[in-house]
Amino acid sequence: MFVKDIMTREPVLIDVREATISEAMEKMRGVDVHQVPAVNGRKYVGMLNYREIMRRRSLQLSSKAQNYVISTPELTPDTEITEVIQLLVDTGLSAFPVLEKKKLSGIVSRSDIIRHLEEVLGGQEIRNRQIMSTDPVSVYEEDSVDEAAVKMRGLDETEIPVLDPSGKLSGILRLDDIAADTFKRKKQKIQGREGANGDRAGDKIKVVIKSSSLMDNAEWVFPEDSIIAAAKIMSLRRLHVVPVVDHEMHLQGIVGVSDIIDSLDQREKEGILVIVSGVEPDERDIYDITYSMASKFLQRVSRMTGIKHGKFNIHVAKYRSEGKVKYSIRTKIIAEPLNMNVDYHHWNYGKGLSSIFDAYEERLKKWKVKGGREFP
Repeated sequence: MFVKDIMTREPVLIDVREATISEAMEKMRGVDVHQVPAVNGRKYVGMLNYREIMRRRSLQLSSKAQNYVISTPELTPDTEITEVIQLLVDTGLSAFPVLEKKKLSGIVSRSDIIRHLEEVLGGQEIRNRQIMSTDPVSVYEEDSVDEAAVKMRGLDETEIPVLDPSGKLSGILRLDDIAADTFKRKKQKIQGREGANGDRAGDKIKVVIKSSSLMDNAEWVFPEDSIIAAAKIMSLRRLHVVPVVDHEMHLQGIVGVSDIIDSLDQREKEGILVIVSGVEPDERDIYDITYSMASKFLQRVSRMTGIKHGKFNIHVAKYRSEGKVKYSIRTKIIAEPLNMNVDYHHWNYGKGLSSIFDAYEERLKKWKVKGGREFP
């Protein structure tokens, strides 16, 4: 299968010569897409990615869209889909331009692959339980949309499940709906100032918007369902994640577009992949500590178990307690036949991570004593 078999032709474009980032984002929301090719006249110059834009700590809405353009690999209509999948996994990007005789003829994205998943799979059977994240992050209906946005940015996702007070799935909240509501309120605030002869008395009033007020209706799949069921919901509802629930509607996990794309990459990968989320791009010390300690830990794991392929997820959240910053560290190893998680809270990030690794090693010793059977 080739790019020309699934690509999106005549995509929406943003001409960066004049467009502001606010106008570009409004255009993306208007046609419900999360990435668009950026052009200068007729020349392709890069991609505008909604997720990358929303990861910024601050956003000057009047700044030029060209300041947010990212470079990407360029494909041709005859590029094989296996190569596209590998590029999506390796780069972490969500779409690539398709050029024909140096002219933009379309784009191919994760969504295009999801829409054609049955053809890409070619009869291969993969169940949601095999690829889902089993320690999902969610929000409650009463939580503010600001809290939800912080969690989504930390997870590098654009949607998050919403739970009712009993912990059952009740909806899904989209980051672009939060952004649209924020932009709307900012405009109303500016217009209110203009109409009040400069009176700024209302500026100090902070409006708290509950997640339930902006959430969309819930969609879900069951663990035993094929990933095709999740893909169909993603395509129909334009979602990037689908909650996985039990038959009482309690959240069991999350299947994301990236989980599906990763499962399609058939390359033999040497080593356990470390995936860090929740850390801001400028927190280099946290990244340095994480990768340094994780590398040594995973070498020990490989020696103990003989396992050489898999994933190690580390999600970091910071919160204030007793006037100090405390770290909440959630981790999970997914490496056949292992599927185990350890969480820890600590004032010192390095010590917290060290305690997690010690806990894993104790569990792995017991696992070896039991003959290497699947550990709960």
